[in-house]
Amino acid sequence: MDYNKEFPDLGYVLGYFPQRWASIYAWGESNPDFRAIIRHFKTHNNYEMVLSAIDDTARLLSMSLGEEELE
Repeated sequence: MDYNKEFPDLGYVLGYFPQRWASIYAWGESNPDFRAIIRHFKTHNNYEMVLSAIDDTARLLSMSLGEEELE
């Protein structure tokens, strides 16, 4: 299965989390926190994109895939 084609908007959200996401963003005095990145995604994208990413996430989770399949 091509997960990028099956879940394109979830893939877009995951693009906000490159491999070294905790060290590449300017956190200032704050500790790295995924919530800040998700909040940024929600405020800088339209409502339909956010809803579609939520739907993609729910569909992926409902598939009960194992770690190997998700990798």
